[in-house]
Amino acid sequence: MRNLRKLAISASLLAVTATSVGAAEPPYDAPVSMDLAFVYHLDADMPEQDVFIERTPGSGEVFRVTKKDRDYDQPIFAAANAVPHSPFDPETNGPHEKGEELGLTLGEWLGAGGRGSYSCDNGEATINAEFNGLVPEGIYTMWHFFMAVPPTDPFIGTYDLPTGARDGSESTFEARADGSAHV
Repeated sequence: MRNLRKLAISASLLAVTATSVGAAEPPYDAPVSMDLAFVYHLDADMPEQDVFIERTPGSGEVFRVTKKDRDYDQPIFAAANAVPHSPFDPETNGPHEKGEELGLTLGEWLGAGGRGSYSCDNGEATINAEFNGLVPEGIYTMWHFFMAVPPTDPFIGTYDLPTGARDGSESTFEARADGSAHV
């Protein structure tokens, strides 16, 4: 069952621009390329957005993972109901009704990593990414999101889109048996 679970890479691994080469200002049609480093929300001092932990076993309540959560052997869960992304509002961290156990520990979830590159030329973008520490043969989707910077107050959310075709048909990939993937 673990290899059928869909996990969104960008939900927990944020793409951070490490280096940018090319046009930063108009004209926007000039070639642009940049290196990407994938980091967790925790690395950016925000709670993880799509996995939850049960801080009190048996309570039926789950919370978003924060830097204070140090038990990496505990299982992670989904929330019973969709919880919108809101990384700047501590009120959305929980408690939430506990949903399905995801079949991973917090340490396994946080053990994934990746690096990549993004380039755009003549309006065509290319992403190349390498991942490791994924669920062996797990099914993943890669998304990108937009938000106002600095964030609005109150936070109005993010605009999330799958990479590739807007219908999501090009955003899915499967990890290899060793937990690595090239996208």
